[in-house]
Amino acid sequence: MQSRDRDAIESNMEFMGLIIMQNKLKPDTPRVLKELGRANIRTVMVTGDNMLTAVSVARNCGMILPQDEVIIAEALPPKDGQVAQIHWLYTDDASKHLESASEIIDIKMENKGSGDGPHQKNHYHFAMDGKSFSVVTEHFQDLLSKLLLHGTVFARMAPNQKTQLVEAFQNMDYYVGMCGDGANDCGA
Repeated sequence: MQSRDRDAIESNMEFMGLIIMQNKLKPDTPRVLKELGRANIRTVMVTGDNMLTAVSVARNCGMILPQDEVIIAEALPPKDGQVAQIHWLYTDDASKHLESASEIIDIKMENKGSGDGPHQKNHYHFAMDGKSFSVVTEHFQDLLSKLLLHGTVFARMAPNQKTQLVEAFQNMDYYVGMCGDGANDCGA
């Protein structure tokens, strides 16, 4: 099933109903995240969930404030003789693309403040999925530390990518604590 085209699988179907599922935050989550921020402990979300779901949860629990911008770093591997590329997309306005994050956003290498997010003139957060993380680690090493420093959401991450992410933070001299909810988080 993994290698089949989605259009082929979803053709000639009959709509029979709609199921709405909701994963609610645990009541203590926003309070705990706020407490970590007051202790100057930076938090990031690393999940196997869909990107937009993860960004929504990060907003709901206070990791990303309502006025903060979220920029998805969509990295594409080399293909058909073309070099690897990164597309910068705003989550709140899909039609708004950036040519280069460094042209538009003042990316600083240090993270000053109280630990509850980036503390510069423009409040923004990077988000990326596991595929993009792999491309960035292989083809854009010069951007990796900047993306990690301002990255808040890492979605669709495979278990080995979670481990690689923890190691990448440790290579930047971060002390890393990991809280997971399943066996797929054990490596990290």
